Amino acid sequence: MQAALPLLGDGSTAVVPGYAALGAAKAFGEMLIRYLAKELAPRGVRANTVSAGPLDTEALRAVIPNADERLQAAADANPSGRGLEFSDVAETVGWLASPAARMVQGQTVFVDGGLYL
Repeated sequence: MQAALPLLGDGSTAVVPGYAALGAAKAFGEMLIRYLAKELAPRGVRANTVSAGPLDTEALRAVIPNADERLQAAADANPSGRGLEFSDVAETVGWLASPAARMVQGQTVFVDGGLYL
C-alpha cells in the first residue's frame, strides 16, 4: 500500500485528458480500499484513502504544463478561498488514523477545500 499511495487520489472519478494510465490506477486504488476495508475490518484494521486537490509536487510539475499558473488558478477558484497545503492533507490523514475516525471505513476522503464541487 505504501508504494501505491502516490497513485491514489484525483483523476479517479473524473476524466482528465492525457491521464488515462494514472487515472485508471487511481480508480483501482480507490476500489482496492473498499475491498481491503471489507476484508480487514473484522480484524480491527481500517482502510481509507485521501484524495487531495492540487498540491505543488514534482509529479504535478511533471504532468501539468505551466504548473504555477494552474496552481494559482485552482487557489483562486477554491470556495475555501485558498490553495491546498500539505498540512491540510496531513491533518486529515492524522484524523483518519485517530480513534475519532474508528467508524470511518472503506472511504475516499476528498481534501480539496471544495474545489471539485
